[in-house]
Amino acid sequence: MGEEIMNSIYNALIAIVGEDYASNRQEELFTYSKDLGTAPPQWPEYVVVPKTVEEVQKIVRLANKEKVPIVPLGGGMTLAGLALP
Repeated sequence: MGEEIMNSIYNALIAIVGEDYASNRQEELFTYSKDLGTAPPQWPEYVVVPKTVEEVQKIVRLANKEKVPIVPLGGGMTLAGLALP
């Protein structure tokens, strides 16, 4: 996926959840690239923390439109294998 499209998707995510709840910063992505299992890190393109059902719906619609996979993570209790694509 090209950089222009990636930036467009990121800006759309910011429009949905706000700048404080969407990130493409390496240090943030690293945190979500691994879990306690033995699988090698799988770096996400973005980390998004929606606050409402409506925000989740908009994110899913955007991901479907742009054909971007989503890997949901719940309350942080995923210890191995469930948070990685």
